[in-house]
Amino acid sequence: MSTVRYFRFDDPGAPQLSGTVGSLTNLLRTCLVGTNGVAYGGKPSAGWTEAFIGAAPNIAVFRNNQAEGFSGCWVRINDNAPGTGGAREAYLNVYASMTDVDTGQQGTRTYYARKSASADTTPRNWMLVADGGTAWLYTWATGDYAGYGVDGNIILFGDYESIAATGAYRYCASGRGYEGYSSGDGCPEVFAFVYTNGRMNISNSMQIGPVTGVGDVLSARLVMPHLGYSTSSTVGSSGWPSAPNAAGNRGFMDGPFIYSQAGLAGRMRGLHVPFEQLYAEPHGALVPGSTNLRVVRANYGGNWDDSSHAALALDCGGPW
Repeated sequence: MSTVRYFRFDDPGAPQLSGTVGSLTNLLRTCLVGTNGVAYGGKPSAGWTEAFIGAAPNIAVFRNNQAEGFSGCWVRINDNAPGTGGAREAYLNVYASMTDVDTGQQGTRTYYARKSASADTTPRNWMLVADGGTAWLYTWATGDYAGYGVDGNIILFGDYESIAATGAYRYCASGRGYEGYSSGDGCPEVFAFVYTNGRMNISNSMQIGPVTGVGDVLSARLVMPHLGYSTSSTVGSSGWPSAPNAAGNRGFMDGPFIYSQAGLAGRMRGLHVPFEQLYAEPHGALVPGSTNLRVVRANYGGNWDDSSHAALALDCGGPW
């Protein structure tokens, strides 16, 4: 069993994230790998390793923890201002195997990790939740709660909970679907399955890959347990509670199911989908009544004080 680690921008000694080259690779290197198993301030790292160290400036390749039973997938972060967003954005790809820092096999599509709304040294708030197998990085790129889609951003990489631990498909990736800097551009695709009041709608939101070295990377969707790949439904709509129950408890679906063209693949680790409205909760706040669930938010337009965006929760305590 792997231990879940929770890292935040306001921890003593935490690395800064900004719109400068290398700030994301430094953050992930510090928190996932650390120095002698320590991230910062005496806080243990998540237990990942880094490959091809020093091979390319501001490009890093991380692997999850095979000793804890994970796939050992290869996660490549290009934080050298690779695209139209310059230093505001980094690229994410996950591979079954790699032979050097630039060459991988069975790779996912490129996802975009937005660090900052501006290419400068202004520190941006962030939270990283990870264990030895899976990592979620959430950033609010404008530094406040009043922005549009450019504000709440998330990337996901590592393993999901496969139906069969030795099955062909084990690793996944998600992030922003494309580069863009106007209001709402490139909303994080892992949020594409949720909309008003945090309800869930099926959409291609991630990709899963084979660890066997044989087979294609597949587009996948996060769905309700009883739904197939092409069925559309929502969580939070008619029939679901829209507010806490009398005891103040919140309802969640723990670990939404993953469907691909090949059928049911497994469950997502660390993510919880609310059966109710969470749009009034701020970034990174504890879900009321919870000790470990923290709110993550993305916007499709409108203001943060209305219901025109999605809100989910990450389990910061584990185990997943």
